[in-house]
Amino acid sequence: MPIKLKCKCGQVLTVADNLAGKVGKCPKCKSAIKIPVAENTCPSDCLPHRSPSGKQGIIRR
Repeated sequence: MPIKLKCKCGQVLTVADNLAGKVGKCPKCKSAIKIPVAENTCPSDCLPHRSPSGKQGIIRR
């Protein structure tokens, strides 16, 4: 899933998620921008879980 971020100049950028944690340049103002790591997409009410078969899944509260 692409990462959206905003430069200090106001330019809204959309970058590929494989660039998370890297530094790029704003195409408008050429300033360096650290691309944030995508946040966990799991809602706050889910917990990691391993089933008896050993497969990992999600339990919702």
